[in-house]
Amino acid sequence: MKAIKITADGNVDQIEVNGYEDLKGHIGGWLEGLHLTDDTFAYIDEEGKMKGLPYNVLATELCADLQVGLAPTDFISGTMLIVGSPDSEGNETDVPDHILPKVINAEKS
Repeated sequence: MKAIKITADGNVDQIEVNGYEDLKGHIGGWLEGLHLTDDTFAYIDEEGKMKGLPYNVLATELCADLQVGLAPTDFISGTMLIVGSPDSEGNETDVPDHILPKVINAEKS
């Protein structure tokens, strides 16, 4: 599936993810899901803060722009991977085309 990978150093790449293990490999730890929009879902490392992963400014700003519901003092640590919402069988789908401009706009903030 197509996904957008946002690393803590500000790199944004469109990548291909092949299954759960590949998804987990890009994140580097236990997966925590975030519902971004009606058709977009994101994964981050559930233990990112405990591991001391670097602050991901772009992912945090994207969550704020999309009003995801982070507490005012909360932030994203480490890599974020954005995919499409699960289908009727629970499988992630391709990231929708409309989300990349939102990532770019958050990048410019």
